[in-house]
Amino acid sequence: MKENKPEYDIVEGVASDEELQKYKDCFDQNVSEKNLELLKWFHQDNLRGERSILYAIESESRNIAAIYTYLPTVLKCMDTNISGLQSFDTLTDHRHRGKGLFIRLATKLAEKETTKGNELVFGFPNENSVKGFVKKLGFTYFGEVPFLIKPLKISYFLKKLANKNKVNIDEDSNCAVNADTEIQLFNNTSIKKLNKFDKRYELLWNKINKHILIGVNRDAAYMNWRFINKPIADYLCYGYYEGSDLKGIVIFTLKNKHGGKVGYLMELLFDPESKQAGKELLRFSTRILKKNKADVILAWCYTHSFNYPVFKKAGYYNFPEKIRPQKLGVIVKVLKSKFENDILKIKNWYISYSDSDTV
Repeated sequence: MKENKPEYDIVEGVASDEELQKYKDCFDQNVSEKNLELLKWFHQDNLRGERSILYAIESESRNIAAIYTYLPTVLKCMDTNISGLQSFDTLTDHRHRGKGLFIRLATKLAEKETTKGNELVFGFPNENSVKGFVKKLGFTYFGEVPFLIKPLKISYFLKKLANKNKVNIDEDSNCAVNADTEIQLFNNTSIKKLNKFDKRYELLWNKINKHILIGVNRDAAYMNWRFINKPIADYLCYGYYEGSDLKGIVIFTLKNKHGGKVGYLMELLFDPESKQAGKELLRFSTRILKKNKADVILAWCYTHSFNYPVFKKAGYYNFPEKIRPQKLGVIVKVLKSKFENDILKIKNWYISYSDSDTV
């Protein structure tokens, strides 16, 4: 007797509370747990006020068989802003794998979003997913994420080498951080904690974005959404001031992860004419993380980025790919854009840990 093959309906998500609970349940039953508040933040409260979710629904049971989502994003592209998408969650339920659902969903979603004026998709898939995006969906692969590392404790690396074949079950929990709210430096300069990104930051960003050709638009609205309003997050945001003028910002966090206490340098932005701001902000963040017993600090930064020389002088090194705890690729696909040639040049891109969807 011939077995009936399951049929699937492709359904567009609306990101209601009830729907996102089912989205979470599907992930919880498969690869990893999801936080419902974070799903609402991504899909209900993102800056464009849009959602881009497709489900494959098993026709008979009406259960979710697969999920593919994009995060609607605004990007600075050359001399203007464009609408784009960050490839976000991909999941096929273990009972429905091997049926091409990922390809069906991704192809359908790209077709749908192109009609909305979205010009590109980018993302940071793990090593298991990169081939599917490149070979089956036509993405361009830019190589691995540009990890930088600043070692703080040699004992941490000795322990990692001694247990290199051991699989760590990461807590991935925030660490409480003891930090000053303000310090005075010299010549009327200071570093102060930021509770929000305001007009002074907007003025600073307008200077910085001239040195960034392509990347997520890191204006005040984005920074407040990403770092101030994000649920269950614990970021430390600081500004470097000359008098009352904001010259640079640094954002970092400390987590129990990868078998130790890992500092994440989320963002370092400063007026390119004031490299001292970047230098002092990195010095400050390192001191705070050291004081709170961090083992290592990680950052993302391309060597062609305007702030890379400051990282290099502060003792950050390119993290060798062979010993990275996590392998992530950088992928891009142009949907429809007059900037296609520019988008497909890696040296035009700026990324940082701000772009990560997991930290």
